[in-house]
Amino acid sequence: MAILEVKNIHKSFGRTEVLKDVSFSLEKGDVVSIIGSSGSGKTTLLNIILGIKEVDKGKIIYNGTDVTDVPMEERGFNIVFQDYA
Repeated sequence: MAILEVKNIHKSFGRTEVLKDVSFSLEKGDVVSIIGSSGSGKTTLLNIILGIKEVDKGKIIYNGTDVTDVPMEERGFNIVFQDYA
């Protein structure tokens, strides 16, 4: 069973489509890198998983529970910023 499933995520800002039908799943112990050029939607995708940004369409499933509409502080995820400001 996947620990995290990202299903058919779509996100736009105005008329600019940033994420289109993004899907993947992670099993316990998986290590993943999200790679792409500047402006390709990497941070937006992470913010959606964390609950900082809302999805336009799609689902985030964590340990078998749909957390798509669960507030950020109740999801149990954390982030470590690359650059401390």
